[in-house]
Amino acid sequence: MREDLPIQLLIAGAEKAGTSSLIKYLGMHPGVQYHSTLEFPYFVNEDLSCESYSKVFHDYYGCEPDRNLLRAAKSVGVLYQPAAINRAYQHNPSMQVVVALRNPVDRAYSAYWYAKRLGLELSPTFEAAINLTDYDKWCHVGGNSYVDRGLYVKHLKNLFRVFGQDRVKVVLVEELKNNPSIVCDAILQSHGLPRMEEPFDGKKHNVASLPRFSILNTLIYQKSLLKRIARTVIPRSKRLKIKYMVRELNEKAFEKPPMSEETRLKLSRFYEPSIKELSLLIDRRLDDWIIG
Repeated sequence: MREDLPIQLLIAGAEKAGTSSLIKYLGMHPGVQYHSTLEFPYFVNEDLSCESYSKVFHDYYGCEPDRNLLRAAKSVGVLYQPAAINRAYQHNPSMQVVVALRNPVDRAYSAYWYAKRLGLELSPTFEAAINLTDYDKWCHVGGNSYVDRGLYVKHLKNLFRVFGQDRVKVVLVEELKNNPSIVCDAILQSHGLPRMEEPFDGKKHNVASLPRFSILNTLIYQKSLLKRIARTVIPRSKRLKIKYMVRELNEKAFEKPPMSEETRLKLSRFYEPSIKELSLLIDRRLDDWIIG
């Protein structure tokens, strides 16, 4: 496998902002090569980044990189990790980075339920998880960091500082929802690819769900002796297939309950200065993200 065929397009965030749908839509194009797994964690996982890129690519894509295709990847943790941003830049300084952004209040709430889905969040309510009464803890960068991850300006500035603002394309989730073909065609054409011929089905990906059996997700996503043993006897490519197969079979449809108006109002007021700063930074109107 050739080491000189790096990732050319990276969807680097934000978490729970339509990135799964975006990579799936782009992957519908015959000129795009993307991984069969939900994420390509080569840049965010320090141990993985020390391994051969060729081997990791094969394990996550199920094939070798094709020089005739646009090699695309999604790894939403990159946006939040300066070390991962640097690894991505060292991997390919010419890479185009795409960041999808969503109303930070809705994003935080969706991220909470996603963590619940994976068995990584034990707090019984969203309010308890973000410690609604303690503003000083809202920007804590540990754990799930629901609130901090919606403070997009500081994270985007890290990307701009390394890649340059001209190599970072910002997409709003409203644009992706209302005009997916326009969003995807703009990305594809920037890489010299023709417009999409197949119409979009509008299907959402990685939508809300809950596990049928929580113990299975605990086994999949949390460290355990069983996982350590599995790593020694089962190749990573097969472990990934098993992981996603079990996860899919274990999921059941779930509709999130609405966020309380009090919580929404408090978070909206908290985010308002950041949203206004973001609007200036990316030169986009974000009035709909601000209440009143």
